[in-house]
Amino acid sequence: MASLHSPPKARSPLPMIPVPQALETVLTETAKSLWFNRQINGDTTSSLSPGSSSSLPASHLQMLGRISASDVRAIRGYPDHNSSIMDGYAVKTSDLAESGDVYTRLDHKHKNRYVLDFVIVGKVYAGDDDDDGRKANERNGSHHRTAVYVTTGAVVPDGYDAVIPIEDTEGSSSDDRNGLHKMHIIPSKIESVLNSTKPWTWIRPVGCDIPPGYVVLSKGEKIQPVHMALLAQVGISLNKVQVKNLPRVGVLSTGNELLSSSGSQRPQGKIPDVNRPMLLAQLSTYGNCTPLDLGIVKDDDGYEKIAQRLNAAIWS
Repeated sequence: MASLHSPPKARSPLPMIPVPQALETVLTETAKSLWFNRQINGDTTSSLSPGSSSSLPASHLQMLGRISASDVRAIRGYPDHNSSIMDGYAVKTSDLAESGDVYTRLDHKHKNRYVLDFVIVGKVYAGDDDDDGRKANERNGSHHRTAVYVTTGAVVPDGYDAVIPIEDTEGSSSDDRNGLHKMHIIPSKIESVLNSTKPWTWIRPVGCDIPPGYVVLSKGEKIQPVHMALLAQVGISLNKVQVKNLPRVGVLSTGNELLSSSGSQRPQGKIPDVNRPMLLAQLSTYGNCTPLDLGIVKDDDGYEKIAQRLNAAIWS
């Protein structure tokens, strides 16, 4: 009659060690063995070393999570033109300085009657170059103060170094004598406009966000979505970015009892290998490594079979 008592626990003659120490020992000794075999066989090259770099035409999704192999510097600054921050009128601060000198010498009565107006010589909208502004300047034969209407993000024409917001101005009118279209500063705003409008007021100058030569992606840095925007801003295409080769992560199962097939029919005593496909699938979701399926090695195959699989994966 079979005993109803549990069999005695097996006692190992070797002391138990913590799992982290065991893992470190296995990995260290495996690496030593593989390196030794590699030197014996004279194989000193590896075309897929994780430390090497490559340049590949890649989509935004393929680049995310990759590691930059070198510093990427802005070839040109951003913005690459003087850009208006406001809807309004681009003006010359030299004109305002002259007007300010006149205004400060006026008494209160004459200040109330003072008109600060500008001849409108062109319009530049966001997305336009400043051709309209240049052509308008060429057409303008007036010695009057001039202004160019600009929208937010528009190029500020050469020669103009400040923008007066449209809220401080009143609509353009026509000068009947000369046929010139003008705008003028709201009388109650004249003093504040003259005092506050300095060179680069309401203008983003060239390179104020990203100066030329600035490192937008550092060597060894993980590529994030923000880097996509920075690269686009400075005009660098993705296929010009050198990236590190992805590390390869192999998944190997061991055990006489394991079957790679998960079909409904399997021999008694066998179990499906569920950990390997699960880990391979999980690694695939990370996007920062290349999963390698190293299959199943039976316990009876021994260390040499495992070493063969690892050698084939690492040095091929």
